[in-house]
Amino acid sequence: MPLPAIVYRTTDPLKWGTGKEAPLSAEEFDENYWALVQALEAVSALEPHEIQDISVTPEGQMTILLDGGASFGPFPLPVASLTFRDDWAPATDFKKNDFFREGDGLYLVLQTHTSDGVFSESAGNGLGPYYKLIFRPESFILSFFVGGSPGAGLSVEDPIFGHVAASTFHLPVDLAGSRAVLKNAPASDMFFNVVRNEDVLGIVQFTAGSNEGIFTVSTAAQFAAGDFLTVTTQGEDGSAAHFALTLKCLPGAVPSGG
Repeated sequence: MPLPAIVYRTTDPLKWGTGKEAPLSAEEFDENYWALVQALEAVSALEPHEIQDISVTPEGQMTILLDGGASFGPFPLPVASLTFRDDWAPATDFKKNDFFREGDGLYLVLQTHTSDGVFSESAGNGLGPYYKLIFRPESFILSFFVGGSPGAGLSVEDPIFGHVAASTFHLPVDLAGSRAVLKNAPASDMFFNVVRNEDVLGIVQFTAGSNEGIFTVSTAAQFAAGDFLTVTTQGEDGSAAHFALTLKCLPGAVPSGG
């Protein structure tokens, strides 16, 4: 609403500007008074408005609707730009809101920076960390199967299963969550070694007449990218046949104290 036109008697350049420099007439006085009364009545008539709705279009335009029918907008909403950078790499410029893979994890970049020579999830500076882990699977499964008699035609310590680690993972104590099954049970006790590279981690044992294997691995076993996981035969049992093995693996390093 525009301000009312007031006739002033005097001049004040810093406040109302040029005045009449003479006494006001009765008509001028009444016009001033009437203009002010109308302005006050107009302000008194204003009612507070509430927001009835906020709409956002697929293109990111926001409009605010009031209860009296008035609206504000549309206003363009800022949109974060996310860029997938594939695998993390050393000595590489990363920008805020980039995201990348490292091992089994998906990470978001929190600060623009140049990466170090070796990845560290806790890397950062005085302003805070560089990375935030967005997603990492809680576990993954390795499955193997040997038809017929496991170990047939092989020497003791020969592998019947094998896997090369593509990223860091570990096996829990006693391979919790894993299963080993023989469709045909052995006539006598038999077992297989679980091996990392050349180190025996534990065993999978089948007692005579049992189809279900028992795992004995005393400590959690860490695997780095490039390590070999094998299951080796310790001799053949003519009755045992059709060996299925499912190993539950946990991404990342063995937890502290684990």
